[in-house]
Amino acid sequence: METGLQIRSLVNKSGVLEVSLASVPTPEPGPDEIVIRVEATPINPSDIALLLGPVDMETAKQSGTAASPVLTAKILERAMPMMGARFDQSMPCGNEGAGTVVKAGSSPAVQALMGKLVAVKPWIIRKEDKPVSEGEYLQTPDELDEYKQYSMCINCMLCYAACPIYGLDPQFIGPAAIALGQRYNLDSRDEGSAERMDILAARGHLGMHVRR
Repeated sequence: METGLQIRSLVNKSGVLEVSLASVPTPEPGPDEIVIRVEATPINPSDIALLLGPVDMETAKQSGTAASPVLTAKILERAMPMMGARFDQSMPCGNEGAGTVVKAGSSPAVQALMGKLVAVKPWIIRKEDKPVSEGEYLQTPDELDEYKQYSMCINCMLCYAACPIYGLDPQFIGPAAIALGQRYNLDSRDEGSAERMDILAARGHLGMHVRR
């Protein structure tokens, strides 16, 4: 079985976060799917929250081997209440990148991508994806204008430094995450607003103010 390396982040109930490289099986693609050998990826500020979380980097320690390095660090005590959902769950890090297509499904559309350099980033949730052969999910300029202002965020995280609620309430998910959720909720191509609303309502102090 072919395998690849994946960066994983694990939060232990003891208050220690562990970052490691894990060997995972390379999946076989479905008819309209591809497998990409990732060759370049940025570190987006939104990735850092998952990768390292609110840890005290002065406590960071390296262990493992050159082939399988492990980084551990203590999570700040005041941040532990908002980490409960992640306890003992090893989570893959990173949500965008570029690389070469090394496997492709049976459809002509994805077969045409074999050996080509592509970029990937998930952005919308569909209840049921249509076949690649049916083309893109299109929208009108007016539909684009509905969410465009929320898509301009560069994830600099300055809004978190300026937000008094984020400093006072460790359960508050923060302004950038709320704006990102709103960006997708207003996208005419997206069907995942219900999945986000529980989180936004519970941890975003939004009540019923987020609209579709």
